[in-house]
Amino acid sequence: PDSSSKGAGGISVGLATEILTFIKRRGVGKAQSKLVSGDIKILKVLPRALRDNLLEEVSMPVLTSHPLLHYLSLTGYSELARLCHKAIKESSVVHGEEIFHPNSAADRFIFLMNGRLKYCSNTTDME
Repeated sequence: PDSSSKGAGGISVGLATEILTFIKRRGVGKAQSKLVSGDIKILKVLPRALRDNLLEEVSMPVLTSHPLLHYLSLTGYSELARLCHKAIKESSVVHGEEIFHPNSAADRFIFLMNGRLKYCSNTTDME
């Protein structure tokens, strides 16, 4: 960033503009992004069995779209159900939001439900 174009807050005007643009796209309180289960506070107080059943119904079709996980659903349904209960995190992202960084260790599966991802590297962009 060009230090000659610093704003009153000590950051560059360009960076401040990028941050404000991102905040506007994201919306205050995620109002402009897709509602996800974590946004619905009442779900956190459901009895565990009911919450687990809900997570299975919502997550199982997504997980079983992957061939390996589909096979696991046929041979070890309870293990896949446990993934639904313990390991699923639904999130919503907006244009320009990074969901992982180049050269970072893979620590999760990402299942895209809607939209497109753009993969960028230092040499090429792929969509």
